[in-house]
Amino acid sequence: MLVSTNLYERVLIEPANNEDVDKLTIVSGYATASMLSRHYQELLADIGDVPIIDLTVGMTPSSGLAYAQHKVFNQLEEELEGKIRCRYVTGESSVHAKVYVWSKLNSPVVAYAGSSNYTHSGFRVSDRIEVMSQVDALSAHTFCERIRLKSQSCALETISELVTIFEPQETPSLPIEIRHAGECVRLPLIVKSTGETHKQSGLNWGQREDRDPDQAYIPIPAKIYKSDFFPPRGERFVVETDDGETMFFVRAQDDGKALHTPIDNSQIGAYIRRRLNIQSGAFVTRADLDRYGRIDVTFFKVGDETYYLDFGV
Repeated sequence: MLVSTNLYERVLIEPANNEDVDKLTIVSGYATASMLSRHYQELLADIGDVPIIDLTVGMTPSSGLAYAQHKVFNQLEEELEGKIRCRYVTGESSVHAKVYVWSKLNSPVVAYAGSSNYTHSGFRVSDRIEVMSQVDALSAHTFCERIRLKSQSCALETISELVTIFEPQETPSLPIEIRHAGECVRLPLIVKSTGETHKQSGLNWGQREDRDPDQAYIPIPAKIYKSDFFPPRGERFVVETDDGETMFFVRAQDDGKALHTPIDNSQIGAYIRRRLNIQSGAFVTRADLDRYGRIDVTFFKVGDETYYLDFGV
């Protein structure tokens, strides 16, 4: 059976609802931590008791992995201990296959194989066609087990000796001085018409009754949110900051005109206040930004669902 529409729901969601399963084994050439996080959260909201997600990333021998993705894969595995497992293929041969096997007590129940990587762009596409086919579950399970033997846990202390993990300064889209203009954007933290900070939006979104005062978002100018620089509205992506923090972001609000931190809307507000060296929950003023030395932030597109935020002075 060939599946070419609603791939995300039919391959990654419906089997958890329709079958008696306790595990999803994935081998995917490329994968992103933002996809893994969102998939887990949607399964949790949909069925409550999420099956184990056992992911093996296949193209790491030839393509390596962005440091931000590696860091968040580790965080997810640690925070969701027992529910998330992440491995990287090591050695000389990369694996470009994309195979998804649902099983119960390690016995395969239903499986799919095809062209969709375990990424948002692989499963939520609008500008290209991807297909998946339901395949023999036992054969798919055997294949995944064979590939798993060629891999190592992302949490292995020596994994960086076996797989190239691109440090921030080594990522192809950095350093700043050699960036192409089309690969980065500056997002203002002030209102263009007044030159002041937003009163009850932007960095001060939470400055109202019954709100966490740290709640905030970063507005996106129309010419940027109408472009394809950021992923589509609602799709998570990983952001590493110039001081070493790592967060999930998502475009939200009408037309996707704002950047939120989806796990907690106060995360970005608390982070900016720490950088400004002002009290948590404080109203952010133009004077605070001027004292710090920045009235905007710069986002660099590093890779698939991976960005770098520069708020350095």
